[in-house]
Amino acid sequence: MIVELIHDALALAACYWLWRAWRTWFGGADRRVTWIVAAGFLLRAFIGEALFWISYLRLPIARSLQLGDGVWFFAVDGLGYMAYADELVRRGLMAIVVLPGYYPSHAYVQILSTFVAMLGQVSSVALFLNCAAYLATCAMIVRLQPRVNGAVLFTLAAVAFGPGTLIWSLQPLKDTLFQFLIAALVFACARWQERPRLGAAVAIVVTTFALSGIRWYFGAIVWIACGLFFALAALRTPHRGRVLLAALAIFVVLSQAVRIGGKGDVRGVVDRLLDPRRTVAALQQPSQVTRVIVVAREGFDRTSGATTIAPGPALVQPAPTVAARVVSGGTATFLPRALGQALGLIRVGGGRGLWLVAELDTLAFDAVLLFAIVYVARSRRRVTPLFVFVLLVLVATAGPMIYTVNNFGTLFRLREMLYFLAALLPVTLAPESSP
Repeated sequence: MIVELIHDALALAACYWLWRAWRTWFGGADRRVTWIVAAGFLLRAFIGEALFWISYLRLPIARSLQLGDGVWFFAVDGLGYMAYADELVRRGLMAIVVLPGYYPSHAYVQILSTFVAMLGQVSSVALFLNCAAYLATCAMIVRLQPRVNGAVLFTLAAVAFGPGTLIWSLQPLKDTLFQFLIAALVFACARWQERPRLGAAVAIVVTTFALSGIRWYFGAIVWIACGLFFALAALRTPHRGRVLLAALAIFVVLSQAVRIGGKGDVRGVVDRLLDPRRTVAALQQPSQVTRVIVVAREGFDRTSGATTIAPGPALVQPAPTVAARVVSGGTATFLPRALGQALGLIRVGGGRGLWLVAELDTLAFDAVLLFAIVYVARSRRRVTPLFVFVLLVLVATAGPMIYTVNNFGTLFRLREMLYFLAALLPVTLAPESSP
């Protein structure tokens, strides 16, 4: 009884803090910013609470789609994350810190477990975490430009109202927190670009470590892209030599942040490449890096699913070729399912009534990508090292994803990384004027 009262008191305090954070970050902001952020927050809060209580109380509303305990069918992973969090909370604080055993996306499990320990063992705790991560993401986006302009409003609207970004934030899933970590990384890189300092370097390392603890391959891509980012940023400073030496040291530290952060997930030649004791041997086998992508694709091919992406009649051959896989993957990524199947490029089943959201998300993804391309092409603002960094991460993430992932349910979630990176591109250009 005492524990429940403590959880209730902490939950009230946390909700008050969330309100104060919104007032502090956006209370005096541009009215357009305030309305966009507030609308996105209220959508998440009210819809998330409604879904939680319907499932938690097993109300006779879409009962076949409920998994119970506040979780729905599109968040099967959420049941696992909550089970991990409950287990770690019962084991105590040290178990959350050191993780006794292997846990998928362990950084998210640790953060979720911390919130569960403070606020109670119910899945609605994840909704609070997601709402807090959403507000913090919006706050960093606003601060990437000295003034509120079209790019800032576009990026905020994409984050607030994107069908995918919205639906994954309603359940105990890692996607909203992962988006926040990407925003934090980009924000830290922006500060390094402006003025290389220790604080920005530490923030880059910490966020890369956390990203690797959720999706190790993204951390590895960030590490590689940081090499070019640091070099370009150093060329803009008057003390190039010292900045380059500092950047080299950070680059080495980042490799270990990826290796340690992704421990248990990083395997094969990538693990050897990140290990200083085996780096030279790994560099002598560059072709083995592509083997990681091939093995991942083979894993998807062996795993059946209702939403498996198969080449359509226009691409069917005796055996699927690499080109057919790339075309079908690209079609599923960029074209609505109805159009892709009408053209004979893909065949995808399943969905359980979520196809409307998926189709809307595809259209939103295309719109965001098109807007970013047009805005960058027509803008007279100069390209920055930060822009190159985000673009490189976007392309390097999209390529392997299109070829590897052949399950639309998985692709639907992973595509949010591309969606968010594309939305960030306009705000990474040089500002129009000083603040």
